Amino acid sequence: MLHKILCVANGYPRQSCAVTLALNLAATYRARLAALYIVDRGYADLLGDEWISTARARRSFFRYLGSELKKGAELALEGIDAAGKELGVEIETLVRTG
Repeated sequence: MLHKILCVANGYPRQSCAVTLALNLAATYRARLAALYIVDRGYADLLGDEWISTARARRSFFRYLGSELKKGAELALEGIDAAGKELGVEIETLVRTG
């Protein structure tokens, strides 16, 4: 018997098959679904180009980029949460960086 299912989301259209399967399994077995989105921290290792050559500009850019990536993650998870509510599935959404 399934009690909790982990579904990793990435916001890409091809993830919909995996999400649909996870939601259907959760609905069938009355399991909770944990939807996880991992924001890639790889952008922090980028070197600055001349347009972000100062440390201040680089920090500002990376703060902005990180914020936008997190917004994208939350948007992707909102869609999964809404679909889960339609099926009566309890959803736990998680955003992590790594």
